[in-house]
Amino acid sequence: MSSQQVPYAGILVTIGVYVIGVVLNYYVPSQVFEIVLNVASLGIISSWAFIVVCQLRLRKAIKEGKADDVSFKLPGAPFTSWLTLLFLASVLVLMAFDYPNGTYTIASIPLIAVILVLGWFGVRKRVNAVAQTEHDHLHTHDDDAQPAKLADEPSH
Repeated sequence: MSSQQVPYAGILVTIGVYVIGVVLNYYVPSQVFEIVLNVASLGIISSWAFIVVCQLRLRKAIKEGKADDVSFKLPGAPFTSWLTLLFLASVLVLMAFDYPNGTYTIASIPLIAVILVLGWFGVRKRVNAVAQTEHDHLHTHDDDAQPAKLADEPSH
């Protein structure tokens, strides 16, 4: 965020993606829709995969007593969780056989992973600073919310 609270990095990335779309539309107009669809599917598949993995880890933490139980449980878990991950992986395999666009999309996963890791290393100090500020802010207000003890009240 800028000092005026403008998410300039997000705006610049969006502009960059639009420019890539325009360039693709110029050079491969007959394939641009399939390329965009394949790249977008990576985001959707990875989002669902992370949701399922987090659900598996939550169930493990609940079983170990590290987290409170939840009222809604995934029917058939953990079998259905693993089945979902298998399905998502099979979609990726099928995409890989869709030459050339799907194959190139799957082949780009390591590059995307490297870019995401580099991006994380680029912003992690700011993320940690914001998290610390939020943590401090929460605990400051928690202390303010505690009722003041009366002088004659016994302490425990």
